Amino acid sequence: MIRGYSEKAKTPLKIILNVRDIYSYLYCPIWAYILKTYHFKQPVTRKMLQGKALHELRYVATKFLIKGLNIQEAIKLAVQEVTEKFNELKPSETKNVIQDFYKNYEILKHIPEKFEYEVYLKSETLGLKGRIDIIENGHPIEIKYTNMKTGFPEKIQLTLYTLLLEEKTRKNVEYGFIENWKTGEKIKIQFTEKLREEAIKMRNNAIKYFYIEKTKHIKKAKVSIKKCKNCEIEEFCKTIINH
Repeated sequence: MIRGYSEKAKTPLKIILNVRDIYSYLYCPIWAYILKTYHFKQPVTRKMLQGKALHELRYVATKFLIKGLNIQEAIKLAVQEVTEKFNELKPSETKNVIQDFYKNYEILKHIPEKFEYEVYLKSETLGLKGRIDIIENGHPIEIKYTNMKTGFPEKIQLTLYTLLLEEKTRKNVEYGFIENWKTGEKIKIQFTEKLREEAIKMRNNAIKYFYIEKTKHIKKAKVSIKKCKNCEIEEFCKTIINH
C-alpha cells in the first residue's frame, strides 16, 4: 500500500503545492487557477468567518472535555469564550453557528487521549504542505461547515493530509474523519489503496495544471454553474474565461 513515506508517493517535480490548492482545483479548476496564477486575494466572506468561529468552538470545547468537564459545561464555556473573540460576526450569524454547534454536539461524544489542533506539515519529498484541522489519537480530522455533501475533493484533501502525516511520523494511518457541523455528519474515511492512488494522481494533475499546461487547460475546464452562484470572484472569472 502507498504510504506517505513510500517511493510511489514522491513528487515528480520539485514543486510544493498547498493541499488547499489541490482541493480548490478539484472543486473548481477555474477558481483555483485565478487564485493561484493571478495571486488574487480571496475576500473574507461571512461564510468564512462563521466557519472560523465553528473551528474555534470545536477546539475550545474539546479542550474543556479533556480537562474533565461534562459536555454541557464544555459547550457552555466554549460558546462564551468564542463569542467574545469573534465580535466581527453579526449577532444573527453568531446565533446560527452556536445553534448548529449545540444541535450537533454528539460529534464530540468521544473524548480523545491525544489531541492536536491546526497542525502544519510540509514535505519536499511529497511536494505538499498544509494545515490539518485536528489530529485525534493519530487520526486526521477535517472540519466543514457547509450544506454541501462530502464528496471526492474532500476525501482527496484528507488523504493528502494523511500522506503528510505518515511521512512525518513514519506511522501508518488507516482512517480519518470529515466532520460537517452544518449537517451533523461525521464520516469515517478509510484510506484504501485506491483512494491513495487517486490522491497522488490528483496531486500530479494539479502540478501539471498550475505549472505546465495551464494555458492549454484553462479554456477546457468544466465547472458546475451551481458553484458560480455564490462565488466571490464570479465577475473576474468571466473576464478571464472570455479573454
